[in-house]
Amino acid sequence: MKVTFIFLIKLILLQFSIAGYAEDSIDKILKKLDFTKKIDNQDIVFVPIKNDTKGKGYVWFRNYEYQYTPPPSGENKKKELVINFIPSSTKAEEYNEFVKVNKITPTNKTLAPDSAQLCEASDELNALLKTLSFSSIKTKKASFPALCTLSVKYKASAAQESELLALVTNKQLMHSKFSISLPGTGKEGVYIDVPKIIEELSAQNAITHDETYNEWSGTAAAINYYSAHIKAQLFGFDKKAKPKNSEIFERWKLFMALFATSNANADDLIIQDDMATKELEITPPVPGDLFLEINY
Repeated sequence: MKVTFIFLIKLILLQFSIAGYAEDSIDKILKKLDFTKKIDNQDIVFVPIKNDTKGKGYVWFRNYEYQYTPPPSGENKKKELVINFIPSSTKAEEYNEFVKVNKITPTNKTLAPDSAQLCEASDELNALLKTLSFSSIKTKKASFPALCTLSVKYKASAAQESELLALVTNKQLMHSKFSISLPGTGKEGVYIDVPKIIEELSAQNAITHDETYNEWSGTAAAINYYSAHIKAQLFGFDKKAKPKNSEIFERWKLFMALFATSNANADDLIIQDDMATKELEITPPVPGDLFLEINY
């Protein structure tokens, strides 16, 4: 009975551990890597984890190609073409030799930013699919070392299928694009979080939304008062920063400049949806030093 009780406690703790687990963002992972000790053969590049003595780290590939199985014969049948985007070096055994010679143990994951385009259908593919009686496309995650997978389901004539396979042969089927900068070499942009401020003004009933005119409106007095009491962070200041009131005031004036006086009532201010739904840039981001770029 005691053994069973201990087992249940361990199981509960394990469940809490799993539920609370969150994978590090790519930025956090990159900061843990030692780029001064990278190994680069112009095709494969490996960067070790800082202070690691067992050869652990992350690997990227520069050259990719399509891997797929030709569809079965016969026209006007529903078929699926699955194309994996894989590193050329893994097919030629170059990668295995790279790992062996350099005595490294890469993590089986290719890091790519959230903004990366991975196996996105090309314009040529989308145009062709529009001519078919049936088609659907889906981008899927792929097992390492493949970067991504594109699934194309379709029903086509022999001529149309020939066009589809030509896109594969000519590598015009899909796009994969992303870049990675060295951590600590760039600067993030500074923005006034207009949508969040609008949300808070709405919560205070300082403004209301007009679905007909796609705009927010409220009395100038209420908007001035409540927006002046918004936390500085929403005006683009860092959490830990202690900006002067004059600095906050300058940002506040930029926010208020997005409003216009209502034609119907001179005491009211309005802001159009297209302005209320996007951040206002104060300082543009500065790109970091380029480490790697994939562009297919």
